[in-house]
Amino acid sequence: MIRVYGNKGCVNCEMVKKVLDSKDIDYEYLILDDQDDKDSIINKAEKNGVKSMPVVMRNDNIINWRGL
Repeated sequence: MIRVYGNKGCVNCEMVKKVLDSKDIDYEYLILDDQDDKDSIINKAEKNGVKSMPVVMRNDNIINWRGL
């Protein structure tokens, strides 16, 4: 399962959701600020070079959504 962590009003987040929808890829969209492990997600993203929203994960690993 793919998880997309984003923010309200995030243009890039909406773009990722459209890409996933167009490819019939199942995903869960979550608001990052609502997550109890928000700091852990941010730290993992930063360690993987992700510095902006959204953070896209598959099996708890950061992935590049452009390669989906």
